[in-house]
Amino acid sequence: MGEVKIKMKNGKEYSLEKEDYYGFHRRPMSWADVKKKFRRLSRENADKELQQQIMDVISNLQKHKMKDLVKLLVKAGNNRTRSIQHYKKAI
Repeated sequence: MGEVKIKMKNGKEYSLEKEDYYGFHRRPMSWADVKKKFRRLSRENADKELQQQIMDVISNLQKHKMKDLVKLLVKAGNNRTRSIQHYKKAI
């Protein structure tokens, strides 16, 4: 599938080849682990309430319109934009 090679300044080389990973279609991730990963990766853009709303829509996607999910994702994106603007002002 893929290989990563790293060459250090001192000349040493490291490489790792992977055929798959946890969450790949051959080793699907459990829903509990998906939620845990989502919370970790989205915590800067979405508070716990928004994270839960997004997970609720995704877990019941057949009962929602895509616009329901898009609205929540836009909200998270707007949070990210505000966070970046706040960070730039602080610099």
